[in-house]
Amino acid sequence: ADYPAASHPILAKVTGLVCSCASRFVAANKKNQDLIFSVLDNALWLLDDQPDMALLFVSIFEHNKELCEQVTPELVDRFGGLIERERQADKFSPWYLQFYIAITVVDGKGIVQNQVMVVDILSKRTPDATLHLLQGDRGRDRVMHLASHFNSMGQLRDTEPSRWSGGGDAELIYYIRC
Repeated sequence: ADYPAASHPILAKVTGLVCSCASRFVAANKKNQDLIFSVLDNALWLLDDQPDMALLFVSIFEHNKELCEQVTPELVDRFGGLIERERQADKFSPWYLQFYIAITVVDGKGIVQNQVMVVDILSKRTPDATLHLLQGDRGRDRVMHLASHFNSMGQLRDTEPSRWSGGGDAELIYYIRC
């Protein structure tokens, strides 16, 4: 609120680019992951409005068992709330799911305490409100429809959600990540 409303889109774009740069800075680098993890609490507020921040969180924890073992129930719940908020708005946000994937398995080995927290949060918030599980004949038909009309191959390769489009393509990508 310190800036004029007209500048908010520019600020969001700059913040997204900074998050993207920071994600690359920490990716697969334990020293840098530890450094950014130490100031993570200062960035929590950005999660609500900046999807690229979620990918920074993914990069901080990905392939780092020691940091994954420090994940708090509050952080897991925060991501559950973000997933639920997006689904209630009928949106699909796979970057929040990526966080759960990053904290539950490191180098092929499960982090049981985090798996339990994630399952608990998703159960508490009810799967219907958080996940998009296309099941049964209707679900299979929907997946086939989405796949046959998919036209955003770039989304699959582009890790920066601020550039992702919506619609059926986003729904299919979200479903695949569930």
